[in-house]
Amino acid sequence: MLHSPANTVLLRAEDVTLPHVLSASGYQTALFGKFGVGTTFGKNDPMTMGFTRWKGILQNVQAHRQYPITVFDDNSVVFVPENVGGREGLNAQR
Repeated sequence: MLHSPANTVLLRAEDVTLPHVLSASGYQTALFGKFGVGTTFGKNDPMTMGFTRWKGILQNVQAHRQYPITVFDDNSVVFVPENVGGREGLNAQR
Protein backbone atom coordinates (compact mmCIF):
# COMPACT_ATOMS: atom_id res chain seq x y z
CA MET A 1 0.00 0.00 0.00
CA LEU A 2 2.88 2.42 0.59
CA HIS A 3 3.37 3.38 -3.03
CA SER A 4 4.42 6.99 -2.40
CA PRO A 5 7.71 8.13 -0.83
CA ALA A 6 6.10 11.37 0.39
CA ASN A 7 3.64 11.95 3.22
CA THR A 8 0.84 11.97 0.66
CA VAL A 9 -0.05 8.29 0.51
CA LEU A 10 -3.55 7.78 -0.87
CA LEU A 11 -5.40 4.51 -1.20
CA ARG A 12 -5.74 3.31 -4.78
CA ALA A 13 -9.05 2.02 -6.12
CA GLU A 14 -7.54 -1.48 -6.36
CA ASP A 15 -6.35 -1.55 -2.72
CA VAL A 16 -8.23 -3.98 -0.47
CA THR A 17 -8.87 -2.64 3.02
CA LEU A 18 -9.90 -4.35 6.24
CA PRO A 19 -13.36 -2.74 5.95
CA HIS A 20 -13.69 -4.34 2.47
CA VAL A 21 -12.96 -7.77 3.94
CA LEU A 22 -15.23 -7.28 6.96
CA SER A 23 -18.10 -5.91 4.87
CA ALA A 24 -17.82 -8.85 2.46
CA SER A 25 -18.17 -11.15 5.49
CA GLY A 26 -21.40 -9.46 6.57
CA TYR A 27 -20.04 -7.07 9.19
CA GLN A 28 -21.10 -3.44 9.46
CA THR A 29 -18.11 -1.10 9.42
CA ALA A 30 -17.90 2.52 10.52
CA LEU A 31 -15.38 5.32 10.56
CA PHE A 32 -15.70 8.31 12.86
CA GLY A 33 -13.03 10.97 12.46
CA LYS A 34 -10.39 11.83 9.89
CA PHE A 35 -9.93 9.84 6.69
CA GLY A 36 -6.75 11.24 5.18
CA VAL A 37 -5.90 8.47 2.71
CA GLY A 38 -8.46 9.09 -0.02
CA THR A 39 -9.93 12.25 -1.44
CA THR A 40 -11.75 11.22 -4.63
CA PHE A 41 -15.41 10.24 -4.28
CA GLY A 42 -16.20 7.02 -6.09
CA LYS A 43 -12.53 6.01 -6.19
CA ASN A 44 -10.97 6.04 -2.70
CA ASP A 45 -13.41 7.75 -0.32
CA PRO A 46 -14.39 5.92 2.91
CA MET A 47 -17.62 4.48 1.50
CA THR A 48 -15.87 3.16 -1.62
CA MET A 49 -13.08 1.71 0.52
CA GLY A 50 -15.48 -0.52 2.44
CA PHE A 51 -16.97 1.51 5.27
CA THR A 52 -20.75 1.20 5.56
CA ARG A 53 -21.00 4.34 7.75
CA TRP A 54 -18.75 7.37 7.94
CA LYS A 55 -18.93 10.65 9.82
CA GLY A 56 -15.97 12.96 9.88
CA ILE A 57 -13.44 14.87 7.86
CA LEU A 58 -12.02 13.83 4.49
CA GLN A 59 -8.71 15.68 4.20
CA ASN A 60 -5.78 16.11 6.56
CA VAL A 61 -5.65 19.90 6.17
CA GLN A 62 -9.28 20.35 7.21
CA ALA A 63 -8.69 18.06 10.20
CA HIS A 64 -6.26 20.60 11.66
CA ARG A 65 -9.18 22.97 12.29
CA GLN A 66 -10.81 22.36 15.65
CA TYR A 67 -14.06 23.89 14.46
CA PRO A 68 -14.60 22.97 10.78
CA ILE A 69 -17.41 24.58 8.82
CA THR A 70 -18.22 21.31 7.04
CA VAL A 71 -18.10 17.63 7.99
CA PHE A 72 -19.26 14.54 6.14
CA ASP A 73 -22.10 12.20 7.03
CA ASP A 74 -21.45 9.21 4.80
CA ASN A 75 -20.63 10.99 1.51
CA SER A 76 -22.89 13.98 2.12
CA VAL A 77 -21.49 17.33 3.17
CA VAL A 78 -23.03 18.73 6.34
CA PHE A 79 -22.65 22.47 6.88
CA VAL A 80 -21.87 23.56 10.46
CA PRO A 81 -23.16 27.14 10.68
CA GLU A 82 -22.13 27.41 14.34
CA ASN A 83 -18.48 27.53 13.20
CA VAL A 84 -18.74 30.12 10.42
CA GLY A 85 -16.71 33.31 10.78
CA GLY A 86 -14.25 31.85 13.24
CA ARG A 87 -16.89 30.97 15.80
CA GLU A 88 -16.18 27.96 18.01
CA GLY A 89 -19.57 26.29 18.12
CA LEU A 90 -19.54 22.56 17.34
CA ASN A 91 -17.31 19.61 16.50
CA ALA A 92 -14.30 20.64 18.57
CA GLN A 93 -11.66 17.92 18.52
CA ARG A 94 -10.37 18.38 22.04
